[in-house]
Amino acid sequence: MPRPFPPIVTPSAARTALWLSVVSLLLSGCAGHSLVSNDELEADRQKRQTLELRQDELLARQEQLLVQIISLTSAQGELDRLLAAEEAKRESLEQQLAQADEQRDALERRGKEIESYLREQESAVERVKLLTLQLEQWREQDLARQSAMAEATHEDDAGMYLQLLEKNAQLDRLNDQLGEAILEVVRTKAKLRSMESRAEAASDLAEAEIAIQAMMSQGSGWETDPGVIKARELSELSAGEFERGNYGGALYLTGQAKNVIKGVEARSVDQGTHSMVEGERAFGLPLPLRLLSNSDVRRNPSNRSAVAAALPAGAELIGYSYKGRWVRVRTSDGVGGWVYYKNLGSLD
Repeated sequence: MPRPFPPIVTPSAARTALWLSVVSLLLSGCAGHSLVSNDELEADRQKRQTLELRQDELLARQEQLLVQIISLTSAQGELDRLLAAEEAKRESLEQQLAQADEQRDALERRGKEIESYLREQESAVERVKLLTLQLEQWREQDLARQSAMAEATHEDDAGMYLQLLEKNAQLDRLNDQLGEAILEVVRTKAKLRSMESRAEAASDLAEAEIAIQAMMSQGSGWETDPGVIKARELSELSAGEFERGNYGGALYLTGQAKNVIKGVEARSVDQGTHSMVEGERAFGLPLPLRLLSNSDVRRNPSNRSAVAAALPAGAELIGYSYKGRWVRVRTSDGVGGWVYYKNLGSLD
């Protein structure tokens, strides 16, 4: 049997077959390549997931570390503030201790100064006491001199009057010395001005001024009374020391003024309320007297004045003041008036 002829292949069919073969090969190659790539992609994906998880863990750890760093930084700042506060407290305590030491030293110095001032004050007070005692002695001598003058009627009246004036001058000098001693006490108290109360000094000063005004308002003539004048001078000195801040000195002077006023008030009560006449001068203290002869007690210091009472010799009287040669007296019965000085003698 004759062999068949192979099919005739045209160029177009050949090209088509060739393309089909190429496409088949490409498809088979692509299928194999696709399988390899998917495995690699899966591995890569798993790696990426692992890396992402690791990265997330690292980020979380980093955040924790940042939080811890921030917390540590805040704690460090708080610790620094606490240390600074403790340092400030320590410095403040050191300053307070230094100030306490200075205050202690100042108090010790102040204590020594006060002791010195107190010694000076005690010395000044002693001098005042001595001068006061000397003044009292002079007053007693003056009373004795006045009694002797009254009894010595045969002596010259003018001479006795001059002796009385001399004694009064001596008393004035003693009063001046007493005033200087008082001022020395005031100056000593000026060094202790912080130890006294301003309110207490102001209150005492007001009381003294009111007492002086009340005494002066009782009648004319009291403004010339030696006791009232002395009290006013002491009150004015007290006001001056008060203005200068020397409250201790002001209190001392006010106390002296009040004591003088008490003496004047006591004399006024004993003497009875009356207006002092012009030229009348009060004794420093009420004088116990007696009549040397029968005498008339007159209403005014004149022989032509009306008689208030007629008293026998030996009658006891209290003398309060004098004008010229007439003495204002008051009897034990409360009768007041004037007696000529020659008719009076001391009670002894």
